[in-house]
Amino acid sequence: MILEIIIGTFFHDRFVRYFLGDVLIVVLICYFIRSWCAIRLRVLLLGTLAFAFLVELAQYVDLIGRLGWQHSELTRLTIGSTFDWTDLVAYTIGTGLSLIIAKVRRI
Repeated sequence: MILEIIIGTFFHDRFVRYFLGDVLIVVLICYFIRSWCAIRLRVLLLGTLAFAFLVELAQYVDLIGRLGWQHSELTRLTIGSTFDWTDLVAYTIGTGLSLIIAKVRRI
């Protein structure tokens, strides 16, 4: 979480802030849920990836604009406002990284 805050605060380039940040957020979400719930790893990984893809789909269909929330800073921060297909790649890489971490740590 600290790394995500550092990236969001100090990095403004496209690769670190947007791509690497998206990779790491999937890992963060996955292991945050895993720390609270005893969910099978595959279910957790697929659920996390599906959630990330749904957030990106919400951006694609401009859900924030359709709901009239485009002026809400919190909503734009949590859901985002711009669809980018490379985010889907980043989420997939983050899911794979989560799997690798789990296999290495045997959790």
